[in-house]
Amino acid sequence: MEKRKIATIGAIIAAFGILVAATTGASACFNHAPFVFEDIDGADIIFEGDVENYEYVGCPKEPILAECYVLIDVAVRETFYGEGRENWTLYWGNSIYGIPEKWEGKKHRIFAGHWSHAGDLPVRSGSATIVESAHPELLHVLQAPCSDPFFLPADSETKTKIMLLTHKKSGAENKND
Repeated sequence: MEKRKIATIGAIIAAFGILVAATTGASACFNHAPFVFEDIDGADIIFEGDVENYEYVGCPKEPILAECYVLIDVAVRETFYGEGRENWTLYWGNSIYGIPEKWEGKKHRIFAGHWSHAGDLPVRSGSATIVESAHPELLHVLQAPCSDPFFLPADSETKTKIMLLTHKKSGAENKND
């Protein structure tokens, strides 16, 4: 009889857990991962610019695993690595923490992005849930799972670090040619 009570209580707890999970926002992260500057090595493009438009698209209802996202239009001041353009529209999808409805902080930043069709995860990850992008044709904001996005301060210290890392990255790519 005691085993039956324990099994019933366990079933009730499990059902309650499923109910709570189904009615609250999903989060694949138990802890916030530390921001690692060297993850910028996974970027296809690194540039400095000014946010001109921040369009909160929200969280689509379908498919179920669709991520919340915004589109960020940036006027480029300087390209440090990768393809140079006058403007970029960045796709920032984040199914982990959600996306702010309005741009927060300074609009003048350094951005790092990657192409979603590159095949590999752009940065380190112990585990990650990868959902399909609503806009695979756009440059995606570089962000390690459970960590912060690469919206960096446009100061001389950050620029120096980027120049050192991209110089090493460019040298490694030239050796492979």
